[in-house]
Amino acid sequence: MRAAGGGSVVNITALSAVQPLIGFALSVATWAGVIGFAKTLSLELAQERITINTICPGLIETPRVNKVFAKRAEQEGRDPSLVVEEVRRSVPIGRLGTPDDIAALVALLVSPLGSFITGTTIQVDGGARQSLL
Repeated sequence: MRAAGGGSVVNITALSAVQPLIGFALSVATWAGVIGFAKTLSLELAQERITINTICPGLIETPRVNKVFAKRAEQEGRDPSLVVEEVRRSVPIGRLGTPDDIAALVALLVSPLGSFITGTTIQVDGGARQSLL
């Protein structure tokens, strides 16, 4: 990237990096380390026109999330569709995210339109994170 005169790095972690979840201590600690490393690199590489940002997705409709919902439904003796609907209602925007929601932000961050954005941590969560910072 230095030789090319710049570039972009986009890390993808999880919403739990900035809003921890019980039972996910190792993941939370790991993702928090990625955010700290990315912020430090963004300061070190900004002069070389290399941007470094981190995305923290919330609930994104993927096969992995669907397995988690199915397992939860099984453990609770509930219909999986009811678990999914309950989770959807918990997201302020009223739906789970899609891979396209994440891709759109990545496309912005790596494009010329995102060339002045560096060192950020951005959640893509339909409003699920409930804090001011």
